[in-house]
Amino acid sequence: MPAQVITIERKKYATGLFWQPMAAGQNPRNFAGVLAKQISGTVKYFAEFRSMVGIGSRSMGHRRGMKIAAVEVVNSFAEYNSFLAAFFVPQGFWIVAVRNNIIIYDQLFSNEADAKREYANLAELPDWGIMVAPGYWTIPRAVERPLRDIVAGNSKVSLTPISSTFGNIFSLLLLGVFVFGAWYFFHEPIEKLFAPRTQQANINPELLEEYKRQLAAKNAEHHVAPQPVRVKMPYENLPDSQVRADQCWRGIAYVMQQVPGWVQTSAECDGLEARARLHRSYGTLAGLHESVRALMRDVVIAENTDSDVMIAVGLKQLTGTQSSPQNLAEDIVHSVNTLFQMIGATASVRPAIENAGSDMQANIVIVTTASKLKPAEFMEIFEGISPLYLQSAKWDARSRVWNYEVKIYAK
Repeated sequence: MPAQVITIERKKYATGLFWQPMAAGQNPRNFAGVLAKQISGTVKYFAEFRSMVGIGSRSMGHRRGMKIAAVEVVNSFAEYNSFLAAFFVPQGFWIVAVRNNIIIYDQLFSNEADAKREYANLAELPDWGIMVAPGYWTIPRAVERPLRDIVAGNSKVSLTPISSTFGNIFSLLLLGVFVFGAWYFFHEPIEKLFAPRTQQANINPELLEEYKRQLAAKNAEHHVAPQPVRVKMPYENLPDSQVRADQCWRGIAYVMQQVPGWVQTSAECDGLEARARLHRSYGTLAGLHESVRALMRDVVIAENTDSDVMIAVGLKQLTGTQSSPQNLAEDIVHSVNTLFQMIGATASVRPAIENAGSDMQANIVIVTTASKLKPAEFMEIFEGISPLYLQSAKWDARSRVWNYEVKIYAK
């Protein structure tokens, strides 16, 4: 891999940074320290840009205070939240890609064939706002833009060392001086305070036995025979449909965070779990584990193959309200079919039986359909129908379509 530094109008800019989105409230330096473990080199640098942190290193040619090429291009293409661009530079060919205002690729290639191959892989992703490439590459829909016309050099974002070793050593020295001084002046009262004391207890055995007898008698007076436990029906503790829709939306967004070198193909909220399926493009399994652990410490990673991975996170049990079915199954089927006909959509609506435990069953109507609507918008279709529960919501990244399953409880 060449040094990740390019020259624009005789000024050096850093490329090849490892970019990751940062959650609100996170400390940028601490977050950068975690991400820095995933790149080589001893001296690491970071830059904070919008809601992202980028990581570089001295081994890649980066230096303190160096401006960042990707930041300059993002600022120049401010009207696009997604773009793919390749530029010819004196050092080779530089590719930068942004999806939903997040930098997902930033790499300098010395070999043109490698650059064109990586550009073609990224171009397969849908919905680029603009595509930029050298004219002689003859990329469909791509336009040519000289990099010197895009980079103005006005950005204040630059590389800063991650390590603060000197400050940490100085703080430790101050702490040591303070502890030594405190011990020197106060060691005698401290030793007396923590010195062991002889414990003596003189308990009359007869009084102890009398106390135990009275305690047993009191417990017997208040003993109440256990009451039979009533089995609760599923519809007696269902969360608000919009709260459940928001839970699924947030759960899917959490597991769909960008992982370098891997592409999310689908994500699903099913019951009390959110899952995402990832397919390898140029990454590695080791890199995936490190990235996922840095971003989502509470997920479970399942490797289906060396290129197909599933990550999952548990969702909390939502607090619900007590309700009871008001309509027969056939009436619910009729109403739901009518609703979907009114909005020009189709759905599979069918009655079924749900086991509630202890030989108890509940009548339900299951609604399954595909839709472009987001979970919160989709659940508005069922306004006025209750009790119901959004059992699953699945997002397909290629078709950009949601698949929903809703349970409606009937008499």
